[in-house]
Amino acid sequence: MLAEQKRAVAERCLSAAINGDFEAASRIRQQAYALNFPGTIGVDWNYWPGIWETDSRYLRYLNAEDFSDMDNSDEKILCLKAGIFVDYLFDFRDFWGVRQQAAAIHEKFHSDAVEKFLQSKNWTFKSENREIIYARTKKSNISAKIYLDSIQEKGLRENAPPYIYKKGEYDLGFLPNASKRVIEGRRKWLETYEQYMDMSNAGIEKFPKTFQTFEKHKKLNDEKYLDWMRQYSLLVNPHK
Repeated sequence: MLAEQKRAVAERCLSAAINGDFEAASRIRQQAYALNFPGTIGVDWNYWPGIWETDSRYLRYLNAEDFSDMDNSDEKILCLKAGIFVDYLFDFRDFWGVRQQAAAIHEKFHSDAVEKFLQSKNWTFKSENREIIYARTKKSNISAKIYLDSIQEKGLRENAPPYIYKKGEYDLGFLPNASKRVIEGRRKWLETYEQYMDMSNAGIEKFPKTFQTFEKHKKLNDEKYLDWMRQYSLLVNPHK
C-alpha cells in the first residue's frame, strides 16, 4: 500500500473515531489491509475477530488513561483520543492522527498542567507543540502499561521496566533520567530553531529558506551568518 493510499484510509478511520466509533475505524483499516496486504508478519488481515481483539485491547488502555489534566471539552478529548488511536492503527510515528484531529476541530488544546511542567523545566519554547507533548506522554504510558501487563500475564519478570509518567509529568522527547548531554543538546537545537523562525520573519536579505542551511552557517559562524545577525540587529533595533 502506497503512502498516499494509507493516508486516505487513515482519514476515513479518523472520521469514524472522531464520531466515537473506534470499532468502525479498526474495521476500515482491517478491510483495506485485507485487500492490499501491508506486509505485517504474523497478522491475518482477513480474520476480523483477531484484529479487533488486538485493537480493542489498545482502546481499553487508551480509555483507561487519565485525561483529566487536559483543560478542554469532552468533544476535544474524544478527538485527541481518536488521533492517538489512528496513530496506533497505522503505526504513525509523526503524530499524523494527532495533528489531523487538531486541524479538524476548532477548539485548541490547553492544559495548565502541561504549562506548569514546562515552566518548571524552563522548557517554554514556542516551537514545542503542547498537544504533541501531551499525546506523546499518553502514547508512551499506554505502550508501557500494555507491555508490563503482557509480561505479568506470561509470568515473566522485567528487570528494567519502561518508564510510566506520573500525572503532571510529560514526555519532552527524552526520558527523565536522560543524560545532561542529551537534554542540553535538545535544548540547544530548539534555541537555534526558534532563532531561525524569529529571523525568518524579520525581512533579512538573502536569508535561507531552510533551517538546515541556517544551522550549517551558524555552526561555522561564517560571514553569511554574521551578516544575517547584523541585519537582524538593525531591523529589531533600528534606533540603536
